[in-house]
Amino acid sequence: MSDAAPIAIDPDVEFVRHDLGNGSWIDLARGWLTGSLELYRELEATMPWRQGRVWRYEKWKEDPRLSAGNPDAGTAQFPIAAANNFGNVRSDPDLITPKLANLQLYQLAIPAPTPPAGSFDATAAARGKTVFSGPGKCASCHVPPLYTEPGWNMHTPAEIGIDDFQASRSPDRRYRTTPLKGLFAHLKGGFYHDGRFATLADVIDHYDATFALGLSAGQKSDLAEFLKSL
Repeated sequence: MSDAAPIAIDPDVEFVRHDLGNGSWIDLARGWLTGSLELYRELEATMPWRQGRVWRYEKWKEDPRLSAGNPDAGTAQFPIAAANNFGNVRSDPDLITPKLANLQLYQLAIPAPTPPAGSFDATAAARGKTVFSGPGKCASCHVPPLYTEPGWNMHTPAEIGIDDFQASRSPDRRYRTTPLKGLFAHLKGGFYHDGRFATLADVIDHYDATFALGLSAGQKSDLAEFLKSL
């Protein structure tokens, strides 16, 4: 470990809260850790990658991203990248890693656009909020108040009832849980990665059938209005 930047924690550092709206926030403590890049490099060099697990759908599921136990991981799916070790590229000097924390804060601080007045039925949306968190089970993945999934936000095609055409192109062969805030801005062009569902009603019908939710026509309509209100 470099002596130039010793790792140290300042217990007296002040936290500054950045309000993100709707009851969510980020607490930022500048300078609480010195030698962060050295710590990262030390952990990278000494800590083994381990297969992780997440609790989902009332059972433990393996997280396939951390697969150091399999030296052939990725060779079949991305043979050229694996042959050229593209997954283990390091630059000296590293001009990217020190900037990532500030970039992430900036990205998380960008507020989602709000729907224009009159673009949804407020009364129906209030009822749809109950459907969203209740019988529709939408909040299981699109967690309020940010309406996105904390932690590992990836799902297998089978978990969401669609094919793996696009998922198979990604390293973990999964689809990302889409954030729902500002959804009104995406009403044109269809939904999902390839626009396969033309309307919100089509999306709701798909999940209603996939998970056997048994939603009524009124519940589906109210849920669509709530989604437009986010």
